[in-house]
Amino acid sequence: TKKKATVACPPGCVTCDDATNCTKCKDGLILHFKRCLTAAPSGTYVKDNKSIMVCPLNCTECNSQEECTRCKAPTALVKRETCLPSCDEGFFPKGIGRI
Repeated sequence: TKKKATVACPPGCVTCDDATNCTKCKDGLILHFKRCLTAAPSGTYVKDNKSIMVCPLNCTECNSQEECTRCKAPTALVKRETCLPSCDEGFFPKGIGRI
């Protein structure tokens, strides 16, 4: 009998559709757009150790939808969680009260 030809899955994959598309990753890796990653790309975060989610608007780094850790310019991090338009020194964004 002839052996069936096989092609290796991409690095980090347990199972795949073909040589470029993962369907399941090895433990410790996260499946994102059919690739296995070790960490979330910029502007995203890992949810429940298995999926990658997009950070809130104007947030370049976050821990969740409720906790932004770095903002896109010209916004500023307010109350250690939200990105709002930045103000000149001595002013604060209208409508948010004391920071």
